[in-house]
Amino acid sequence: MSVENNDERQIKKIFWDLTGYKVKNFSHPGHKNRDDSGNKVLLVTSENEQKFILTFRKNIEHAELEAEVLKRISKVKGPVPKLINSSKNWLVQEYIAGDRLSSVINTENKDLCSDLIYRGISSLIHLQEIAKNIHLFKSAKPVCISKYWKELEVNALGSISELTQLSLPNIDRNKIIDVLTINPYSFVKWDARPGNAILGIEQQIVWIDWEHSGLRAGIDDLIWFLSDEWVGLEPKIELEMISEFINFFNKQELSVLPEKYLRVFGTTHMCGKLFAIIKHQKRIKKWKDRNFCLNFELMGVTLQESQNLATKAARWAGQDELTKPLVPWLRNLKLWLAEQ
Repeated sequence: MSVENNDERQIKKIFWDLTGYKVKNFSHPGHKNRDDSGNKVLLVTSENEQKFILTFRKNIEHAELEAEVLKRISKVKGPVPKLINSSKNWLVQEYIAGDRLSSVINTENKDLCSDLIYRGISSLIHLQEIAKNIHLFKSAKPVCISKYWKELEVNALGSISELTQLSLPNIDRNKIIDVLTINPYSFVKWDARPGNAILGIEQQIVWIDWEHSGLRAGIDDLIWFLSDEWVGLEPKIELEMISEFINFFNKQELSVLPEKYLRVFGTTHMCGKLFAIIKHQKRIKKWKDRNFCLNFELMGVTLQESQNLATKAARWAGQDELTKPLVPWLRNLKLWLAEQ
């Protein structure tokens, strides 16, 4: 049953079937049609004034995976919402009152920002330990390990050049693809962006949206978090965090040293996000309001976030010989963004 064909009456029936409560009202915490994935998230208030999150996942395997993750991790008091009930593509989860971590780290208080980012990474490592202890990896599937996926990562560079007419420097595609080759042993969040975490009213960090989780290299969660466009750290603080956290992950999952993998994958990952941002900006022919993006947990299609991301990508690219040729190209990209 497609969510697009469900009117208010049908949603109320689904909620009743899953909880035994009648719906008082419901709203969309993000945009109603925030993307074309078919996924939907509803904030439902029941007749007895309780709040719940009702989620539809178009991919039933994603729905089943998310339900299993929430059920098993919350059972051992891990920092995820409790699963209330699920059926096929639908889940009802505990509502976590608070703000998205992506929003609260965007503060002029640099110490607070650094502390929250540190805590966010620490919580991801804690979740990986929980997943290991409850053997979640045994029932999980590898994600994004195919040669096709690795080629897409590298192809994003050429796609940026096509959109911007900035000539891409020569890079060794095959060696970069080799670096991206991993042995997936760890259960990871994967989509470990601060926008997928909530800072609760008691200052606890809770991770949501687990439909893309699975087996990867543990260090991937660190890379996803630090390379996000909403994460802005002073380079010195960023380096200190990397130096501290990089040793928590299994080196045997990688074909190269962790630092090299972090810099190469981090650079290609940021370029992939830059391509998505530029493509979206060209389609709507303007930059979005950053507060609007933060409030609705949208991709940072803003001049500030795109330029900051290009700067960070250039900084990371300069740390490895394979990606170092991209540094002047990324700096020129930052200038190009200012002209849009």
